[in-house]
Amino acid sequence: MSDGKETFEVISSSLPTQPLITVLILSYQNTALLPKAINSVLCQHYSHIELIIADDGSDFFAEQSIRHIIENNKQDNLKNYLILCNGTNLGTVQNLKRAMKYVKGDLYI
Repeated sequence: MSDGKETFEVISSSLPTQPLITVLILSYQNTALLPKAINSVLCQHYSHIELIIADDGSDFFAEQSIRHIIENNKQDNLKNYLILCNGTNLGTVQNLKRAMKYVKGDLYI
């Protein structure tokens, strides 16, 4: 028999309220523009971002400098980042396909 009062159990979830967005930055022989592209991702206010940078065998790719830029400018919303460096130039499509293997986001751009 019911007394007319109902009780509800609230179940909390540890899942984020917004999906993880992966941002892919492809690079080849143009590292001068890379810091600006990285900073444009890092200054976003969206709460769940993953960043993947995929260099396609550039003659000079300063991975440590790129890592330094990310570490010094990241916020709590950057959940993960990855820097991929191809040993040789694979071409744009193959570089993208390789980078896509590492995407963890629900959405990517």
